Amino acid sequence: MGAGSAELTCAYRLKQKGISSTIYEATNRIGGRCWTRRNYFEEGQIVERGGELIDTGHIEIQKLAKELSLVLND
Repeated sequence: MGAGSAELTCAYRLKQKGISSTIYEATNRIGGRCWTRRNYFEEGQIVERGGELIDTGHIEIQKLAKELSLVLND
């Protein structure tokens, strides 16, 4: 499987069940369609691409973020 957010979540869940998996990514970074572009703007500003909106309707991704102790900024 690749290294997009769905595939990484799948690999994580498989590992929780004791099942090993292998990640094969075609590009030089993980995250699939979601990534951070650093130095995209002047003065060191960054831009989030693809994953910039997680709202109240995205319940499963909110649960996963909490499980992984990730902070979501509103």
